[in-house]
Amino acid sequence: MSRDISVDNATALDGVLIRPVVFVELQFDAPTGTLYLHDDIGPITANDWDGTSRTWDGVGDFGGISKIDEGRDVSPYAVELMLSGIDATIASQVLTDDSVLRRVYILIGLLDDDRALVDDPHPMWAGYVDDMQVAVGTESVIRIICESQLAAFEKANGRLQNDADHQAEFSGDKFFEYLPQMLDAKFRWGGRTQSFRAGSASALP
Repeated sequence: MSRDISVDNATALDGVLIRPVVFVELQFDAPTGTLYLHDDIGPITANDWDGTSRTWDGVGDFGGISKIDEGRDVSPYAVELMLSGIDATIASQVLTDDSVLRRVYILIGLLDDDRALVDDPHPMWAGYVDDMQVAVGTESVIRIICESQLAAFEKANGRLQNDADHQAEFSGDKFFEYLPQMLDAKFRWGGRTQSFRAGSASALP
């Protein structure tokens, strides 16, 4: 979670009246593409997570966003989004898209008295889609369960650390070629190394 908040955003947070707006960036493949959404009304031009200017579509109300937790443990923290007012065409595409492990970014912006952003949104949270449920209708609703990037520590990739598995991806590479022999290998660390032959033993420097 980023903490380097800008001076203008920090000043707005110290104001008597605070008008926050939540931005969500959902990265899908074509034809859906990346969705840039916010929970205010109308389009807003602002930088995305990578600092590129985008036009974010207002959906009026996300319907709900859970609190963003953090802690000292190396453990994933989940965030739940309820996106309402999504166009039925987009919702249908999202429903048929492979949504699991898609990147999700959440940013927080602040509006002034004229309902304009005081500065670019502040990056708050980054993670991946863990589960998605879509109710398609006149006003479609998407429920998204997201996990932080730390979730990768708890997932197994199914790869085996052996030569056969390695050859499947890097044919001809010899990195694991002698791994079976190494399992029973014994090494002498420091001191004098012994070389053994039939009927005799000689010390090597």
